[in-house]
Amino acid sequence: MVQYWSSHLKSAKSKKIVPGLHDACELPETIDELRRLLHTHLKSNAKPGTTVRQPSQIKLITY
Repeated sequence: MVQYWSSHLKSAKSKKIVPGLHDACELPETIDELRRLLHTHLKSNAKPGTTVRQPSQIKLITY
């Protein structure tokens, strides 16, 4: 974990703060946001005619 000021980027296109401890990466809210970001990235970089699945269809595996 780091202080907010240490991780904040003024140039960020979006920001989501999920309160929690070190295991906040496993919280449903964090996983949903990660899915959203990955989906947005995939859509913006997809070749024309490519089908990109909805975030709810993407399963993230955490270890």
